[in-house]
Amino acid sequence: MWLCRQRSTSQVLACGAASERSMAERTVRCAEMAGVGIFFQQEPTTGRVYVANIVEKGSADRSGVIRVNDVIVKIDDEDVQGQPLSTLRNLILGKQGTYVTLAFRRF
Repeated sequence: MWLCRQRSTSQVLACGAASERSMAERTVRCAEMAGVGIFFQQEPTTGRVYVANIVEKGSADRSGVIRVNDVIVKIDDEDVQGQPLSTLRNLILGKQGTYVTLAFRRF
């Protein structure tokens, strides 16, 4: 499933800086980055990363295919099972208007 990266208000909040020194750098980077309209979490016992919420009218929502609790298994043909959330976040975020391919498993 390929999805177009788009900006949303929630992404701006997610990119908030931890210190004043890095605030300007992160603000610039965040302004250039966009996601696909999903929030994901990692199960502590299995390490599976699953869709926790879908942003209304976002790319994932408009696809009509992705559901809450779908497990992310690949991003752009890279197996991401067992990888930390930060790795998945970095692979999904990209320049607005570009595409990313996600593969899911439904349990």
